Amino acid sequence: MIPKEMTAIRDKRMMAALNMKSFLKSKSEEGSLSYE
Repeated sequence: MIPKEMTAIRDKRMMAALNMKSFLKSKSEEGSLSYE
């Protein structure tokens, strides 16, 4: 059985990774738009 603290930390890391990916994706899209 996994402690709740461990799953919470893992979930936070997963959310942070997803947020970072979407953030970088939006930044790169903005950059490509501004260069055109």
